[in-house]
Amino acid sequence: MKIIDQENLAEAVEALQNGQTVVFPTETSYGLGCDASNQEAVDKIFKIKGRTSDKPLLVVVPTVEMAKKYLVWSDLLEDLSEKYWPGPLTVVGEHSKKENLANGVVAFDNTIAVRVTNSSVPKFLSAELG
Repeated sequence: MKIIDQENLAEAVEALQNGQTVVFPTETSYGLGCDASNQEAVDKIFKIKGRTSDKPLLVVVPTVEMAKKYLVWSDLLEDLSEKYWPGPLTVVGEHSKKENLANGVVAFDNTIAVRVTNSSVPKFLSAELG
């Protein structure tokens, strides 16, 4: 597994599109990531981290507009997004079901954790993956 930085972003996008996992810097630490719509890739993250199925993964997106695809939008989310996004705030809200995501990303209660990142590497990767 390679750590992703500005020099190998194209390679990272290709790896993610092929179901691989990558390590990348975020605004708070390093993240272990994959394509959230790829079940095999999500399963790899759970295995690597030894994570239990009751603790879903978060979704990193490049823009508030993309966050709106995944979350049932509300006035509270609008206020939070205007004040804190992009940035290191992760919100948990109801999954909109507009986008198909792998098991382990959406919680059993149909909630999803989403962050609109301001960190250049995850912003680029998530924008490229759509």
